[in-house]
Amino acid sequence: MDPIIVSARQRYKEPKHTPKPSSLTPFQKKLQQNPYAHILASPVRMCGSTQVRLPSFFHVDLYTKLHPETRDPWLLPTTLSVSSLGKRVVDQGTPLRLLGRRRIVQYLGVKRRWLYAMSLRLREQLGVRTSKTVWREDMADLVLELLRNAAVKELKRVFQHSNASLVVPYSNGIASVEGHDGVACVLDLSGSTTMRQFEAARARSEKLAEKGDDLVEQVRKIRDWKRTNLKEPMLGSELSVNPAPRLAPAVKNPPLQFETTQYWGSEVPIYDLVGLLGKDRVVGLLAGTASVGAEYAVLKTSKLTVAAQTWLYKLQVYLV
Repeated sequence: MDPIIVSARQRYKEPKHTPKPSSLTPFQKKLQQNPYAHILASPVRMCGSTQVRLPSFFHVDLYTKLHPETRDPWLLPTTLSVSSLGKRVVDQGTPLRLLGRRRIVQYLGVKRRWLYAMSLRLREQLGVRTSKTVWREDMADLVLELLRNAAVKELKRVFQHSNASLVVPYSNGIASVEGHDGVACVLDLSGSTTMRQFEAARARSEKLAEKGDDLVEQVRKIRDWKRTNLKEPMLGSELSVNPAPRLAPAVKNPPLQFETTQYWGSEVPIYDLVGLLGKDRVVGLLAGTASVGAEYAVLKTSKLTVAAQTWLYKLQVYLV
């Protein structure tokens, strides 16, 4: 065949070369330093349990690995192990893909519900061994442990980097963050963010409880008036049997939103490291750094901090 035609056909089939940093445009450099751009750039995949389609960043993939003794397939989050971080994911077969939420993992672990989340391709891959597949009882805690280890590993790279300007500790209150340049996120090193969230949630729940009590009192007055003034005995008896409505616990205690703070007209996230990683991990992370004893630390916008920010966000989403 004509070599010109062959080269023309293969022209757009060749893999693109990784662009050099010197050839990036200012906008491309800005995207490279944006963790949310990396998150949204991950391929869209579907959760096997909820059927929700989101970027694969928001999922936890469980791959089947054979037990060395029994040879039974075990579902394991192998891509979350610290040894696999930063490495190209090799083909491990078809995963059981779930939304990265702890409550979903806990729900699927009851009564083997995870079997119904398996895709047809995964069932065909396992074949007769599908019924012998093992789901660890501590799967939710295992995923949490791996996410924490991954976040700590990336944070250590930032805290121990030779460029000391990547992390700037301070203790002048959360509002003083605007005194720093290029802030990507704020790290709460003392755990005070959790207390603020708790106080805000309690205040909202108390207001909702007061409104609920007022509604109950109004309904009670209407019921008493109808029982006294209406002549229909059936209606009066029905009203006397049905209790007044009460607020549901989910309404009285709404889920907390992610904590953010104002930074020159935009919002930057606040990560409560004590709540996300645990106190012991935070103490080990800060040991020997300039952030020891500080209340907060600013993580600067840089491609060197993108991995730490994405793992912190993934961990925060998992714990919601």
